[in-house]
Amino acid sequence: SSEFSMGKIIDRKNNVVNTLISGLNCSMQKYDIEVLKGRGKARDNKSLEVDLKDGKAIVEFDDLILAPGSKVAFPPFEGADLADNLTSDDLLELREIPKSLIILGGRVIAMEFAFIYKKLGTDVTVIQRSNSIFPNLDDDVIDVVRKSAIEKGINLIEGTNIKSIKNTIDKEKIVEFEQDGEIKFAFAEKVAVATGREPNLEGLELEKLNVEISDKTGGIKVDEYMKTTAEHIYAIGDATNIYNLAHVASKQGLVAVENILGNNTKMKYFAIPEAVFTDPEIGLVGMKEKMCKKENIEYIIGKFPYMANGKALVENETEGFVKVIARKDNREII
Repeated sequence: SSEFSMGKIIDRKNNVVNTLISGLNCSMQKYDIEVLKGRGKARDNKSLEVDLKDGKAIVEFDDLILAPGSKVAFPPFEGADLADNLTSDDLLELREIPKSLIILGGRVIAMEFAFIYKKLGTDVTVIQRSNSIFPNLDDDVIDVVRKSAIEKGINLIEGTNIKSIKNTIDKEKIVEFEQDGEIKFAFAEKVAVATGREPNLEGLELEKLNVEISDKTGGIKVDEYMKTTAEHIYAIGDATNIYNLAHVASKQGLVAVENILGNNTKMKYFAIPEAVFTDPEIGLVGMKEKMCKKENIEYIIGKFPYMANGKALVENETEGFVKVIARKDNREII
């Protein structure tokens, strides 16, 4: 049997992150971008106030792009925010491999960590609210990953309503939940709350900028030009809560800058690539079958199983398939 050194894994992760950060810092310097490190908030509709280590700075602007990102969101049940619950951020810092772990949530972050920790030897239970993991993916995709999770020994508990998280006297965790009208309990050494993220807007005092929050997304309200409800103020990234992906944030940033420069540019979301690092991995772009059905688009699908692909057989990675969706009338791939 092999031993994992969680310390070495985390150190390597930190090195990769630091390499990327220092690369970004270098290009900021190269382009003479001034960086103030501090906590910023709105002062009035033309200026910001930044708390720095040694005093305050007031920054006036002609145009402003808001990109405060997102933070871990805690669901509204008892014990959701207990101090020793793990968040997705904490899971990236853990230096000891827990013997057992309950992960609350069943979407991308929850499932990625479920596969990672199962591989590291942890006894993993996923407790999910919807009737299935990845409720917004197509059923044939869900089936492959679900089957793989179960085969690898991940315990999936679906269709639940979580009531509480409590600590036992010997520092273990109990999760109380309801399933099919019955109250049930699950025990583990650690509990991770991976039920989602929310826009990081606290303390920004956006009302001073006349920037409104969207009822629909709960994020900063923007139009297709990435403009907020205030003149000369734009917002991008997770803070808009439209698609919380790094490459979407980058593209939104480019669109905002084009519009600041007076080049009328719209943000389009019809071909966003997404990747889910489960085992097998999921890669997708464009319309899913579920989206086509919702929008009443008649479609045809082409599907090819990896089981029949030479390279997949050589690599012994034969789970899953490739699927292409096209419009029925003109066979355009969507």
